[in-house]
Amino acid sequence: MTQDEITIGYDEYMSLPREKRNIVFGEISVENCALIMKTHVERWLEANRLRLNQEQVIVIEEFISSIMPESYQAKRDYLKVKQKAEKLYAKAEAVFPQEDIIQFAFLSGGQCGIS
Repeated sequence: MTQDEITIGYDEYMSLPREKRNIVFGEISVENCALIMKTHVERWLEANRLRLNQEQVIVIEEFISSIMPESYQAKRDYLKVKQKAEKLYAKAEAVFPQEDIIQFAFLSGGQCGIS
């Protein structure tokens, strides 16, 4: 992280207007991006765990473990990230309704980064 990068917690980030979230997400460190996304999915899992079956919980836990700071680096291996994301998204589509996927996989209008 450089001196110019800001750090923001999940609750503060989510309290921002959607347009501001998009701007802030581009200004924070890759570690902070991953932490925000991981927190988002972990909280979604905890809020929904009782209605999920075991297969759904496994997919979400795999999704959480795939969220890495490297996914947010500008010079990442885009094809590798895309292939892994598509594979994990296909797993999610097989066990979740689209509404659930949107809730846990999207933060502020853009797809989350997964590696």
